[in-house]
Amino acid sequence: MAKYPLQILGLLLIFSSTALAQGDRLGESCDLSSTGGPGRDRFLAFDRELRFALSKEDPEVMAFLVYFPLRVNQEGTTISIEDAATLQARFQEIFPAVIRATVVDQWPETVFCSSEGIMYGNGEIWIRATDQRYAISVINLPDENKKDQTGTPPQLDFVCHTEAHRVAIDLDASRHIRYRAWKVPRSVTDKPDVEISSGVGDMQGTGPCVHPVWRFTKGNTEVTVTTGGCHPDSSSPPESARGSLQMSVGGQTRKWWCY
Repeated sequence: MAKYPLQILGLLLIFSSTALAQGDRLGESCDLSSTGGPGRDRFLAFDRELRFALSKEDPEVMAFLVYFPLRVNQEGTTISIEDAATLQARFQEIFPAVIRATVVDQWPETVFCSSEGIMYGNGEIWIRATDQRYAISVINLPDENKKDQTGTPPQLDFVCHTEAHRVAIDLDASRHIRYRAWKVPRSVTDKPDVEISSGVGDMQGTGPCVHPVWRFTKGNTEVTVTTGGCHPDSSSPPESARGSLQMSVGGQTRKWWCY
């Protein structure tokens, strides 16, 4: 067996412990080694299953991801979910839209963790870590008088396919007009390449030529999306076009037809 000087052994130990710590780090706010859990790979596997269970509203999968009894808090009161059958019966009550969105809309690299556990959102969901697994231990539901506002799902207004982008315009949960775009060929299940909130929308034209127009600004980027409308013969859109996307970045402007 090879023999190493004590100084080299010390450096190897330091390097190994540093690599282990880095391997358990999710992001700036979470080093999983502080939780006592089984590590980064196991947490990411748990996170994938949790997103699946919430997006599919699947109580069977969720039952494997919960630490029973599950504590559910709301407006100063606490209920205890003792088993999988109770979880299934009360699934919609325990995991309303606002709670599901807390996880689905957050990237795992942005969660917060400490020796107390792992937190999604602002503490709506707490994950308990043991040496064997990660599991939901506490859910903090929003107050009833806030649920309707925060739990309102996005309202989709327009979807646009161009040669270079796939675009969605909707009203987000805060009722702001939002623009999101994915560069082709990236999947729309990934994080958008561009997301701009607080856009403005209005109607332009008269009579049969009335059509909606949305405008968004972020830094030196300006985006305009239109649908329908009337065009002079010299600039008529292709027959199958449903609108247009115009983007100006630093004074350079490009336009695409939407299909």
